[in-house]
Amino acid sequence: MATIQDLVNGIQGIQGLDGYVIVRQDGQVLSHNVANVESLSALIVMGSLNGNIVKTEVGASLFKHFVVARKTNERLLVFSIGNLWLGLLQRKDTYTPDIVNKVQSMIHGLRGL
Repeated sequence: MATIQDLVNGIQGIQGLDGYVIVRQDGQVLSHNVANVESLSALIVMGSLNGNIVKTEVGASLFKHFVVARKTNERLLVFSIGNLWLGLLQRKDTYTPDIVNKVQSMIHGLRGL
C-alpha cells in the first residue's frame, strides 16, 4: 500500500514543479512545501468540490484533474487521487501536457492511496 511519503517522493522526482500541497477531502493538509498553504489548500478544496459537482451534472464517471491558469503563465494543477487532492505549482517554463502525463504516470504507479 502506497503512503503519503511515496506520493511526495514521486512528486519530487518530477521536474518542472515549484511546489505541492496534498489535501484530504475534508480539507486537512497532509503534506506541502509551499509558503501560502492556507490559500492554496482552500483553492484546491473549493475547486475540487466544484469539479465533482460538474462531473455529476454532466454524467461523467471520473474527475482526473483541473488547471487554474493566470495571465502570468503560472499554473496550479489539481489531481484527484482516491480521497486526496494533489495540488501542484507548475513552473512557468514547462509545458502543461508534459507535466500532466508525468503526474498521471506517477499516480498510476502508486497503489492504495
